[in-house]
Amino acid sequence: MTLKEWAERPDLVAELRSILSSPVMQIALSVLTDVGIPRTKFPASTPDLLVNSALLNAKREGYFEALKNLEALSRERPQKIDPDALTPWKHSSNIGEENF
Repeated sequence: MTLKEWAERPDLVAELRSILSSPVMQIALSVLTDVGIPRTKFPASTPDLLVNSALLNAKREGYFEALKNLEALSRERPQKIDPDALTPWKHSSNIGEENF
């Protein structure tokens, strides 16, 4: 299933929102958030401190991005608006005439 197909199924979005709002799931997400906080690992995986920090931060970014994306799936997407409907000016074939 693609993201577009998911967004077109309001029943799935509502069900996931219900699941994510349950107290047990809120506790589980809290535990996962705590687990995702990077801890310094000894011994380091490489001798370079900067490389170790970069690897740890990359892991953290991907982890929290996944949790954020899961929560985003439970929100309804706004309907796209036709850009022509937002045009504040009226088109006129009478050049030079003022339309007030």
